[in-house]
Order: sequence, then structure tokens, then C-alpha cells
Amino acid sequence: MSGLEVVPVDPADDEALAAWHATYVAAELAGRPHATPYHLPELRARFRTPGPGVTHELWAVRAGREVVCSAFLELPVLDNTTQAGLTLGTHPDHRRRGYGSALLEHVCDRSRERGRRVVLVEVAYPYDGPADGRGHRDVDFATRRGFTFALGDVKRVLALPVDPGLLDRLVRDAEPHHAGYRFRQVSGRVPDDLVVGYGRLVGSLGTEAPSGELDLEPEHYPPERVRGEEQGLAEAGRVREAVVALDPSGDCVAYSEVVVSAHEDGRAFQWGTLVLPGHRGHRLGTAVKARTLQLLAARRPGLTELVTFNADVNRHMVGINDRLGFRPVERLGELQRRL
Repeated sequence: MSGLEVVPVDPADDEALAAWHATYVAAELAGRPHATPYHLPELRARFRTPGPGVTHELWAVRAGREVVCSAFLELPVLDNTTQAGLTLGTHPDHRRRGYGSALLEHVCDRSRERGRRVVLVEVAYPYDGPADGRGHRDVDFATRRGFTFALGDVKRVLALPVDPGLLDRLVRDAEPHHAGYRFRQVSGRVPDDLVVGYGRLVGSLGTEAPSGELDLEPEHYPPERVRGEEQGLAEAGRVREAVVALDPSGDCVAYSEVVVSAHEDGRAFQWGTLVLPGHRGHRLGTAVKARTLQLLAARRPGLTELVTFNADVNRHMVGINDRLGFRPVERLGELQRRL
């Protein structure tokens, strides 16, 4: 590792960020036909306009003038403040030379210095392999360095548009189970009268959805955080399309949210679907998912694919996705290391 140098990356430095991003993308795509790395404008906006809930640190390993390994830390500041999210990758042309190990230990040290006690990583591996990724190169790399498996997710894709008849049927069949509930569409900015309830739904997702061995707190999502996220989405060329369910008193009790990117060719991303505990059993999950797909068909007819992730143990949501036609393509392990 002669000439190795671990350096911070300033997201305001266009040239440095582009070099860092090129290595990040190369690492993400290596051996992964279904990888969907962030585009440079998306990450530029994410790092330069992080919003009120999170800060970031970007790091790189340089060998000479070349960036051979990249990482970024995501550090929550309103909740889960003992945790750090980590994305790390080595350029495939420079693997097995110790670069990834050196950068991993550096960012773990940085996390400890920032008061974090747990580092979380997500590791992708083939769908047809072991559910916990055992034996896969990247999972084994992490476990040899102190990470333990906490939750298994599955990446699924759905060809768009979905048969309108199927969506109509799902909506119609669900309606008798939630009489008295209303539905609102959200395109872009969350309406002022929904922003508090919408934030409560988004903030509950991490703890109300299956979390395995992860020790997560509900996220604090006041209106200013929702608005900050909207600003970041706009600067990244992304827009939210969602459907919210309201109970008879007008409270937001369920939602399904998709994000559409100007930098993707026909692909959109499912971000969250949740029904609050007191309102389950009314087929609201099916209703908001199907209605969101109807919204996409009307507003985004050029979309050809929707990507989603679900915990493998979330059988109810997986069942809804199966009925809609999603197919599994890849696994994602959520691993954690206690510092």
C-alpha cells in the first residue's frame, strides 16, 4: 500500500467530488447487474443540502493521484444519534490490497470521535444465495471486521405500467374494508395541512417496519425536516409522488411514497409504505400502494420500472408486492458493528 493516503473529500469541490463519485459508482456496479447507484447530481445535492436531520462526512483513499476507495458517513443529529450509517467501496481494479480495510478503520474511528457507538452498513449480494449472505465476498469482508448480520432485505422490481384493470380491482376490493377513510394525492410539496401527519408517518417507518436486530429510535420529522427534505429532493432533480390515507378525524394514518428522478431513464424508487398500528386490518396498505401506482400511471407515463426493498420477514408487504407483480432480483443485508 505504498503511497496510500486517507483524505477528506469536500462536497463543494466539484473535481474532488466527481473523482470520488466515479470510484463509488465503479464499486457499486461491480458484479451487480441490478445495482442502482446514486447519480452525481443527486449526491451533490444530498451532501451540499443535507437538511436539518443529518450531516455527512466524505472520505477517500488515494494511491498516488487516483481515488481507489470511497466512503461516506451519514450522521443523524435529531434522533439515533449514537449511530452512523456507512457506505464504503473499493474500485474493482484495486481490490485485495488493504485499501478498504484501511478506510473502514478510519471511518469507524471518526464515528467514535463523533460520539457514535454503532456503525451500520448495507451489503448487496445475489438473490439466489444464502439469505444472510454468508460466503459472499463483501459480507465476509464485513463480518471478519466485527460486523454482525442484523436484517435481511430483498430488492424487487416492478415493470411499469401495471395493468390498470389489476389496480382498479385491488382498489375496489379493498374499499369495503376502510369505509370512512379518505385518500389524498401528494405530488412534490406536501400540503401544509398534511405536513405534520406526513412527517409522523415517515418518522415511524424505521421502527414500525421490521428492523431485525437493529436498535432504532423513531425518527423526529417535524415540518421543517419535511420541507428540508423537499428542498434537497428538488435540488437533486427528484420529486415525490405519494398517496396518504386519512382516518375519519382527518389524521394521516397510512402512506405510500415513490421518488422519481430526472437522472434515471424510466426508473423510479419506492421509498416507504406504512400503515400505523391502530389502523391495520383495513387493507390500507394495499389501497395506498395501488393508488400510488395509479397516480404514477397518470402523472408519469414514461416510467418503465419501480424499485423497492422489503425486509424478508415482512410477509404482509411482500404479499402485497407479489400481487402487484414485483419480482425479486437481489438481496441486501443490513449489518452493524458496535464500537
